[in-house]
Amino acid sequence: MIRTLDRNPNNLERMRREWAKLANGLLASAVGVNRTVGDPKTGTAIVPLSDGHIVPQQSLTPGKLLQVRGYGTYSTAGDTLTFQLYAGDTLLIDTGAITLDSILAGTNKAWVLRAQIHTLTTGGEGLGDGTVTAFLESLSLDGMIVASLPGATIDLDTFSQHAVHLRIAWGSSDSGNSVTEQILSVTDAGV
Repeated sequence: MIRTLDRNPNNLERMRREWAKLANGLLASAVGVNRTVGDPKTGTAIVPLSDGHIVPQQSLTPGKLLQVRGYGTYSTAGDTLTFQLYAGDTLLIDTGAITLDSILAGTNKAWVLRAQIHTLTTGGEGLGDGTVTAFLESLSLDGMIVASLPGATIDLDTFSQHAVHLRIAWGSSDSGNSVTEQILSVTDAGV
């Protein structure tokens, strides 16, 4: 079951209570107010690597499941948005450009991202990479699910430490476009 949060992005207390339910096994979390995409054309990490969304070295064992959850707001008169999830420099999920038509365009609209990273095999340190499967459970904009992607198998050095981060990019540079992030969390859901 996919639950959407209150469409009112100012209702931070309710959003924080929702995220508190994920606290067991939490690897990293950041709470920010009005963190914006730096370069709207190329996108930047919404949560900088220095914020510590670190998957520890040698923690990605076969069967390990990580849950990634994020939410924030966006404002636009109409454009496209691309959401990408990375582990270090390795692209795990790419939504491609999502068109924000007249229904999805507006001011202070909420976005919610839910994804999973599942370790299949281990590898690295000169032995050949391991493999993970990354799933985009859902991406909702203004309460509407606009993207869901099946799992893709990706080669990844599972022995190394990785910073999990989200990049968001606009399709065009427009001073009226903004994206903010309130929370991005990475939770160890076990084996």
